[in-house]
Amino acid sequence: MRIERIIGILVVLTFLLSTSCQRSLLRDAEFGEDEATWVFGGGSQRRGWSSEAMMPPLKLVWTYKANSALGEAIVAVDTLLLFGTKDGLITILGMRSGKSVRRFKVKGKVEGTCLVDDGRLVVAQRLGRPSLYAIDFVTGKTVWQKNLGPVVGEPLIVENRLVVGSGRGEVVVLDAETGEVLWKRDLGVSVRGNPAWAEDALFITTEGGIVWSLSLIDGNVRWKRNLSGSLTASPVVAGDKLFVGTTEGLMYGLSAANGSVVWAHRCEGGVYETAAAGARTVYVGTSQGILYALYADEGKEAWRFETGSVVGTPPLVSGDWVYFGTLDRVLYAVDKETGKEAWRFRARGRVRTAPLVWRGMLVFASED
Repeated sequence: MRIERIIGILVVLTFLLSTSCQRSLLRDAEFGEDEATWVFGGGSQRRGWSSEAMMPPLKLVWTYKANSALGEAIVAVDTLLLFGTKDGLITILGMRSGKSVRRFKVKGKVEGTCLVDDGRLVVAQRLGRPSLYAIDFVTGKTVWQKNLGPVVGEPLIVENRLVVGSGRGEVVVLDAETGEVLWKRDLGVSVRGNPAWAEDALFITTEGGIVWSLSLIDGNVRWKRNLSGSLTASPVVAGDKLFVGTTEGLMYGLSAANGSVVWAHRCEGGVYETAAAGARTVYVGTSQGILYALYADEGKEAWRFETGSVVGTPPLVSGDWVYFGTLDRVLYAVDKETGKEAWRFRARGRVRTAPLVWRGMLVFASED
């Protein structure tokens, strides 16, 4: 069996800043402001769109070596980076220095993922008992804990509600402060991908190619749509549409209001990674190594960029460029209007963790 070695987080930036002491970084971090945090996809709609423009070429500033591979997402809070690794650690880094501020050992020593909300570090585990708990961000003391079964994907916090999908087919919404279960909806099949939210509606994907829209308030089903193919990618909300792709290579644009199919585009290769979507364009990568730009209103192809390897991350739009990683160890930047390559960086391992742009830096991870 192949033994996982280390993973390096590679960070590039346009300016250098001084570092602060570790305790002060934790104590002084700003919480609860949308502009002060970055979660998977950049926010609750999972659009993969950054408000910052990172212009290539970029310069390597620092690397951090963990003991095991990273999960799907890196979270940013103020000037801190947080991520889970497959050896059961949650690590907090100072973004300006790349140095470890604190590491939390996950209960059960299995892979976990995390969010930060109002001074609480919420940890969700793929396996283990309990599978969800909150700890004080500074002291490390447990605030509350729940056993909800294996957590699937990246949790979401909106309007003080913590949204979690489970492998046993449940969507659970809790009070983020107390851990009280506000409602639970059994969908009957395992949840896939990461929940998205817009205008009091949750959007969930499950096994069997089903997309669901649930009320955030009480979990009532607003609509459900059966698509042709399996789903691993997360739904993305942009404007009045929902975008999601299947492992059989169909990319869909759905009405967010009622789930009707507005358009479907056949891609070369399966869609396993979440798309990035704006008002005019949707960007999606495939297992055949192609990044597509599709017109959001009708699904027609604007351009394609061929890499020669599997696209291993969701695309990230920053300014005029789209950043994404591949399994042949490359991070690309392409022009979002033309699809022409602007820059590439070769890492030492496969690039499979979603990149982020935050506080003048681009951060990504490679399996090494």
